[in-house]
Amino acid sequence: MGLPILLNYLQSPAHKSFVNFDGHPNGDAMDLGWRNKYNNPNQPLYSLGEMQVLGAQYFKDAGNNIALGAQYDNERDVWVATGHMQYAAIVKVGDILTRSSQMGNMGDSGKSFGAHAHIRMCFVPKGTPFIWDALFNAPRVNPYDYIYTTPEMDVLDMKAMPNDWASITDDDSLVRQDGKFTVTFADGLNVRKKPSVNSERVTGLSKGQSVIYDNYIDEEGYRWVSWIHEGIRVYGARRKLDNSEIYGDAEFLSKEPSRPVSDVGKSWTPKSFPLKLYPQSTGGTNYGDSNGDRSYTILSEANGRVQIQHKLFDAPQNKVWVTKSDGKVG
Repeated sequence: MGLPILLNYLQSPAHKSFVNFDGHPNGDAMDLGWRNKYNNPNQPLYSLGEMQVLGAQYFKDAGNNIALGAQYDNERDVWVATGHMQYAAIVKVGDILTRSSQMGNMGDSGKSFGAHAHIRMCFVPKGTPFIWDALFNAPRVNPYDYIYTTPEMDVLDMKAMPNDWASITDDDSLVRQDGKFTVTFADGLNVRKKPSVNSERVTGLSKGQSVIYDNYIDEEGYRWVSWIHEGIRVYGARRKLDNSEIYGDAEFLSKEPSRPVSDVGKSWTPKSFPLKLYPQSTGGTNYGDSNGDRSYTILSEANGRVQIQHKLFDAPQNKVWVTKSDGKVG
């Protein structure tokens, strides 16, 4: 049996925190600190999604550490480790967690200079057996690019949860393929919940209607194309496997990777002064405070900060970085 299937993007394990970009400026991990306004250095830490506990162990550097895993898409599992917890995890290996499941508390166990949650993550081929060495040796990805805050949280400088998650199926027989399917059958086509003529009908497509699909599967003598419809995976018969009946045409697509939404070129107005100015988008020494009273144009954007041209400060080409949430866009 595989890992649980994520039902949405990963979310912050610390619900009242901030992203400390100075902790790992190269993006190989992410630190979440506690907020003075809440005085919560030992706040609860929750599961990042619908995940299984893969490991829970104390390490000299990472302290009390817990590793969670889930099916991220049809080809990859995601592993996420959270370190420096105050005590050992309050859940055990094998437990299936939901987003409301507490796994421990923020702390400073191990090699740490203060209470925080240290997060590292990686993607592995679907079904990869978990061992700690596999996690530690796998290529890291920047957690900031995959973990989000929700409206119920207060996580400073973390991106808001998108609303375009597409749940995957637990059917290992699906074959990845991006294409456009257009119905040619005069009577139209039934769209079903499973790849079976006896499965529940979800909706229908008329002759000439098209959909973008991302997988196909051969079942019951039919080639079925599959896509996400209103948050669930559905199936439509494209043809019989012997080609005796064809219900639609498929045009294969070369899918371009999605591009993040950018505010470059828009105006940015500080919410208050003095304004914190930085030399780069992550880490680095704070240039210091600078007063001002006008809007700026966003020149670049990365890691929760935006670059502006601040003529009142002596920086290279007067270009400095500011925390995006310290101002208003537009």
